[in-house]
Amino acid sequence: MKKIENFQVAFYDKDGCYDEDFYEWWDTSCFDYIFDNDCPEEYRRLFVNFDDGMKYEVKLEEYKK
Repeated sequence: MKKIENFQVAFYDKDGCYDEDFYEWWDTSCFDYIFDNDCPEEYRRLFVNFDDGMKYEVKLEEYKK
């Protein structure tokens, strides 16, 4: 079974990725950066890295009834 190795938060601008940070699988403080209103949403990315080398991007969308 795959296990989460870490979360990766990346920030982009028109030239590409300019900053990133890695968080342990149990450290949900990475979500603080994803919900940060100082940086436009299209320039923030959250990835989940698994122990088998697979990488997935997490997309968060506001739920509207």
